[in-house]
Amino acid sequence: MLKVVYVELQKVPEERADIWSRLLTAASEDDLKELEAGAPLIQKAVGIMKIVSEDDELRFIETMKRKAVMDEYSRRASALSEGIAKGKVEGKVEGREETQQEIALKLAEQGFSSEQIISLTGIDANKLAEISQNREV
Repeated sequence: MLKVVYVELQKVPEERADIWSRLLTAASEDDLKELEAGAPLIQKAVGIMKIVSEDDELRFIETMKRKAVMDEYSRRASALSEGIAKGKVEGKVEGREETQQEIALKLAEQGFSSEQIISLTGIDANKLAEISQNREV
């Protein structure tokens, strides 16, 4: 049975974090051999890394785990972008409606008829009645 241990570098003491980060970013076999010379735990980790990288099924599992994490990041980023875009559209619509209502109220104060206000602003007759009623309250 293979046991995979995840190391959260922020929980590793600072003096040991460097060796683990170098292990994870090692570019060559020589780099790995140099790291192994320093610590038995690193030797064990390198051994496990070699086993995982040589076993097609384990490599596939690890690839799928990484893909799932990246898919989740992508899904969240997409949802955030969609939410921002939707908020901008809703804000513009709300701003237009508020502007229409302000103009309608000013026109009403200047004595324009309901028909003229509707024609000039494009505001709905029911909405005009509603804002006129709220102004009187």
